[in-house]
Amino acid sequence: MKPTLLIIGAGPIGIELAIHAIDTYNVTVLEKSNSFAGNVREWGHVRLFSPWSLNTSPLGSTIADLSSVPLDSYPLGSEYISTYLSPLWSHLSASPSASLHTSTSAVSVCRLGSSKGSMLGRTGKFRVLASRKGGKEELFECDRIADCTGTWGNRNWMGEGGMPAVGERKL
Repeated sequence: MKPTLLIIGAGPIGIELAIHAIDTYNVTVLEKSNSFAGNVREWGHVRLFSPWSLNTSPLGSTIADLSSVPLDSYPLGSEYISTYLSPLWSHLSASPSASLHTSTSAVSVCRLGSSKGSMLGRTGKFRVLASRKGGKEELFECDRIADCTGTWGNRNWMGEGGMPAVGERKL
């Protein structure tokens, strides 16, 4: 039986990790948006600042068949989704080694058999408490875990020491 990998986030990095891992792991992907690449969809009208060649992998390019795409061009976010990420998501959807969950947020992650005083050197499985749309909670267990949630919507505060500056929380 293959080990399990749980990926939090179905953006470009989470999807890439999943397509590379499905031969070795049974992969579970949790995505808080109602579709993959939810954050990219928010800025789909924006052109990427780097070309196709820096936003694709050889495996992903084969799955998405980018043979006719000029790899030195800069796609819009929406083009990146339709041309590249969508075929990769479809590939994952068809794989018996992948379990894909949208509208599902990771609430908490712990390592089984550990406590505050006994974290070092633990090798137990991970447990993830997830919340689905509508509030239904579910537990997932896995051997490996990857946080691929990205930075969009996770801003850093401007105040000293990483705390909010006076008045910043109202913005």
